[in-house]
Amino acid sequence: MEKKAPRTTVNEVLSLFTQLSACSTLPSLQKRCVELLKERCLCHVRLYHWHMDRDPELVADTDGNAEKTAKPIGSLPRFSVDLMLIKRLTDYQAGVQWQHTGNRSACAVSSRSRFATILVFDATVTPGGKQVCSALLSMYSNMFHLMQYGQTDSLTGLLNLQAYEEKVAALYHGALGSRNRRRSGDESSAKDACFAIIDIDHFKAINDRWGHLYGDEVLVYVAHMLRDFFRAEDMVFRYGGEEFVVILISANLRHGKRVMERLRKQVAEKEL
Repeated sequence: MEKKAPRTTVNEVLSLFTQLSACSTLPSLQKRCVELLKERCLCHVRLYHWHMDRDPELVADTDGNAEKTAKPIGSLPRFSVDLMLIKRLTDYQAGVQWQHTGNRSACAVSSRSRFATILVFDATVTPGGKQVCSALLSMYSNMFHLMQYGQTDSLTGLLNLQAYEEKVAALYHGALGSRNRRRSGDESSAKDACFAIIDIDHFKAINDRWGHLYGDEVLVYVAHMLRDFFRAEDMVFRYGGEEFVVILISANLRHGKRVMERLRKQVAEKEL
């Protein structure tokens, strides 16, 4: 007998809001969101972030793929149906929008910053299920933007110093846990990570000659280059002033040196 999702009540929506509000980090918020949706819709759920000028990025799902890869959806052939659904949600209208293709459903909520949060379901969501999914997606989107605001540099849009300190602490504790597991005979280990500091040459001269407004434009331009250059799983931070920090995930020192030298040459060839 086919299972049916129960009807949604106001108390249940409040309960969902309470459970999401208890999440203190973006990864925990994303994971909890898809878990709650799977409980309601009785199917696999995937959560995407979509900056309109880039491919959608898988950030959380209920079948483990988001933890195995941080690549944009366009590089994963198995999500071709997801792409077809997502690209039909391109009118940037306010509120939650729905699309259906075959036995899949997708819903999206867009923001004025040309950013959308999208859910894809491996089943057709019933009218009753749409109510709770729409409410949960709207709550998630609002909480995500509030958390992101506290971790984002207002000028460049990159992660800020606070986000950097939190990520370094998480990587450090992950490395300690990995070392303890190896001592106990567990061969599994944390991913390697390579840190790089980037400093813009002659930036003070730019500010002195042209003014801070032009200096800010240079920072934004370089930040855009860094965002496009590095992989989705890498993290780029504005450390302060004209200094940036990059954390290359699953990269050793030799690989990191090659990557950073390639970046240096690419930036040097650009004309401002």
